Amino acid sequence: MQAITGFIVHIVGSIGMPAVNQTICFSNNFYEYHGGASLAEWGANDYKKGFGFRFLFYSSILVISVVVTLVGIFVLSGFGSSTVFDPPGLLPVLNLVFLSICPIIVGYMAAKGYLSGGSVSLLMLAGGVFSMAMGSFIAGFLLPVKGANAVITVHNVSVLLSGIFHLSGLLLAVFGFRQEKNSKKRKINFMGLFTFIFAFLAILAFLVLQDSLPLFFIQGQGPTILRQTILGVANIFFLFSAFMMFVFFLKFRGVFLYWYSAALVLISIGLFCIFIQTSFGSPIGWLGRIAQYIGGLYLVMAVFFGAKEQEVMITQFDKVLEQFFRNRFEVLLEERTAQLAVTNEKLQLEIEKRTRTEKALRESENKFKYVFDHSPIGKSIIHISGEIQANKSFYEMLGYSWDEHKNFKWQDITHPDDIDQSQNVIDSLLSGKKESDRFIKRYLHKNGSIVWVDLRTAVRKDTNGTPLYLMAAMSDITQQREADAALKKQQQFLQKAQEIGNIGTWELDLEKNQLLWTEQNSVVSG
Repeated sequence: MQAITGFIVHIVGSIGMPAVNQTICFSNNFYEYHGGASLAEWGANDYKKGFGFRFLFYSSILVISVVVTLVGIFVLSGFGSSTVFDPPGLLPVLNLVFLSICPIIVGYMAAKGYLSGGSVSLLMLAGGVFSMAMGSFIAGFLLPVKGANAVITVHNVSVLLSGIFHLSGLLLAVFGFRQEKNSKKRKINFMGLFTFIFAFLAILAFLVLQDSLPLFFIQGQGPTILRQTILGVANIFFLFSAFMMFVFFLKFRGVFLYWYSAALVLISIGLFCIFIQTSFGSPIGWLGRIAQYIGGLYLVMAVFFGAKEQEVMITQFDKVLEQFFRNRFEVLLEERTAQLAVTNEKLQLEIEKRTRTEKALRESENKFKYVFDHSPIGKSIIHISGEIQANKSFYEMLGYSWDEHKNFKWQDITHPDDIDQSQNVIDSLLSGKKESDRFIKRYLHKNGSIVWVDLRTAVRKDTNGTPLYLMAAMSDITQQREADAALKKQQQFLQKAQEIGNIGTWELDLEKNQLLWTEQNSVVSG
């Protein structure tokens, strides 16, 4: 099976690639005689000018071709229907060059693309151009043997088969059809399709030679209803395929799609011309042939300019076709998979970043908690609701053990005379008038005694500036306050004793060279 497949692809390549080489040679000759611009550069030098210019350029070619052809139809359809021009050998040669070799080049690329990638749309495309190529080849050489009816029968049936394959392939590309992943099955499918086309057209030619088929065309009288039905359906298929291909072009901007759609349009116009002819070889019939020949040339231009646009060798253009005609579902799946991979990578980086941040935050919180819990001075967090959360030193300062502490409110343990003062400080911090403050206040010990503290406090806010809680640190200055009170009391007692004993005292500060004396000393000294 592999040997047979390889042989067929080799035969197709041996027929098609010389034509490609001739096209390249023609391009090089064009380059020498047109100021250093090759045919590809002359026809595609507008790539760098943007899609708008390219669209106008290519559209103008299509419009001119269509307009000239339609003018020819209306001018020639009214006269010259009895004039016949069909020199011997001309039709077979023209059919061979333009409707056999040109389509085979595209068929060769499509077949390679299918065998490498498995796109069923490419397989149908290959079937479409091979059907037209083989049918036109057989029809051209039947003219001297069986006459006009044989040529028209084989040609019309083959273009119907070609239209069916083209439309099927494009519909599969639109609605999606899973690619054939198995390379052996791809070869079997290709062999089956090629064998079917070859066998179908061979049987058709045999039946035509045996006069076993109904008449399609009577020279001088025109076509039969059967022939008009077959050719009309084929024409509709080609027109619809051209429309779909052009829609693809507008969406994907591929130059290959434009030239291929233009080729299908011209072939359809050519089929319409022969649809209305009444004599084989008449001017309107030749106009139809010319339109088809130009369409065949456009097929080669589709490959040539498509390869130029993608910056690949013509022999590698099958890879471009395979990439484009891959199943839309699978392409979408791959795109979504790639997007998910990128998203997953971003999420992974975000997770790692958050993990590092959370770890640093936990470390910071642990350090803060350790410093908070083990500080030798009292520390507390005062919530907006008034509840306080304090460390062990704070509770021990007020006579509570760590195990028996509870959720106090700061008002519960503050001396009644200091509540208003504390509330004023808190209000100034929460309102934003102050960021921090320091003052002396009194707490109530568990045993009812007073605990004096030197309190420093500050407000903690969120990123929006909204206060979250207050932080406070307080030092127990009760003993200092008691010592100050005892010293003051002794000073008052000494002063009273001096007054009673009429005794005065003085003191000389040697460092400051300052003499100090009591009031009673002044009385005694007079």
